[in-house]
Amino acid sequence: MAIAAHLMVDLPKTLYSIDGMPEQREDFVVFGEILLQIFDQLIIDIERDYATDVTDLMKGFFFGDWVDRFTRAGRMTEFIYQGVRLKAWRDSQNYRKFPRRVVDAEVRLAWGAAEVLLAHLDAVDVL
Repeated sequence: MAIAAHLMVDLPKTLYSIDGMPEQREDFVVFGEILLQIFDQLIIDIERDYATDVTDLMKGFFFGDWVDRFTRAGRMTEFIYQGVRLKAWRDSQNYRKFPRRVVDAEVRLAWGAAEVLLAHLDAVDVL
């Protein structure tokens, strides 16, 4: 949940507060691609620091294996990670266009849905 909160709640607010501008979107995407190069080490670090194996979560569970088989290794991880990061970018830009309470509500709704999904996966021993 800490990863989800960071990417879905903290990141949009941070990008907005540092005045991330629309023309910086491509740089944001490229940085995400660079971060994907260290995902295997991130999984190792999380296991070491938190005694939690997030391999399946970070790689998209069985969907990841299925998608990767038809595309290339790591494609599902890239899709999930960059998808969440791009939502954070859109939310940061939405803070510029819409009332803060409206964007906050949407951010909380999306994060709440992720929290419920992850809690369910944990309850059925998928996580």
